[in-house]
Amino acid sequence: MKEHYIEHDFFEIWYENGIIYEIFKKNAVLNLTLAKLVVQKRLKVSNKMLAPMFIDLRQVFSTDTSARKYMATREAVEYVTAGAFLIDNEIMRLAGNIFIKIDKPLVPVKLFTDEGKALHWLQAYKQSPNET
Repeated sequence: MKEHYIEHDFFEIWYENGIIYEIFKKNAVLNLTLAKLVVQKRLKVSNKMLAPMFIDLRQVFSTDTSARKYMATREAVEYVTAGAFLIDNEIMRLAGNIFIKIDKPLVPVKLFTDEGKALHWLQAYKQSPNET
C-alpha cells in the first residue's frame, strides 16, 4: 500500500513496504532545481527513516550535469541506504554509469532494466524498525 504519496507535474514519490518509490513522469527534465525538489519531497515521504530507493528513470527526457552531481552529494542521499535505477536504453545506461563511476554516489547504486530484479536487490538494504 502506498504511504505518504506525493504527486508533482514531473514525478511521483511514495513509501511502500520499506522502499521509497520515485517515478519520473514523461518528458521530465532533471535539472538542479527539480533534483533538489525531489530530495525535499523524498525526505517528507520517508519521514527521515532509512530506506532504499527505487527510481524509475525511463520517462526522463534529460538530466543535466549539475543535477547528476547533486544527486551524489550527502544532502541528496540523506536517509537513503541504496538506489536501484530502472532504465530502458543505452543512453540511460551510459549516463547511469557516468553517475556511478565519476560522481561516485555515497550509497550503493545499481542500474536495472527489470523492475522485479531491482526491487529484489533493494531487499538487502531495507532497515528493520529498530535500526532507524
